[in-house]
Amino acid sequence: MQHASAWRKSAGLFFRLLLPESELGRESRWLKLRKESNRLREQKQIFMAEEKLKQAEEVARGFGAEDPRCFQAREELTEFYEAIGSYTQAESMAKALLADREKAFGAEHLETARSLNNLALLHYSQGKNEESEALYRRLMPLLEKLKGVETLEYAVCLENYAALLRRMDRKEESEPMRFQAREIRRQRKQRNEAGNGP
Repeated sequence: MQHASAWRKSAGLFFRLLLPESELGRESRWLKLRKESNRLREQKQIFMAEEKLKQAEEVARGFGAEDPRCFQAREELTEFYEAIGSYTQAESMAKALLADREKAFGAEHLETARSLNNLALLHYSQGKNEESEALYRRLMPLLEKLKGVETLEYAVCLENYAALLRRMDRKEESEPMRFQAREIRRQRKQRNEAGNGP
């Protein structure tokens, strides 16, 4: 989702303000490894970038299994594997991340919803339509309950679910979802233009 990086930045700043001095070294090392990995990826040095991400994940585990930075490091490594086409590794990590978020936060939490969405998209990219649909069937009611049906997150997931249904030759089921997503976006745009916020 588009706002995830902004949330990560603000959460990172908050945690840095609360860290004891001994943790600041770990925080600094973690950030440096992530930055190095990004630089190496840009230079197409994939194996070295992977190594830096693995090291960053290891450092992040030192923050504690339920620390947001630990989940973030694991999510970044999962996304890296997906980006380079290592779907078996990406899927294994995404499933473990979902299970760990459910254990840490419960089945009805936004972090769990985030993992459901990521795994659904990963299955979609691999053509695993039934697995992806099963995750969307869990995700959509959860997002509705946690965020409501007028949010951008809900609209994006509706669009993704509709695309999956079209791929499965179920266009009649997908059309109401596409219409609802367009309507959410239209209403949000009107509110923003009127100055009433998202």
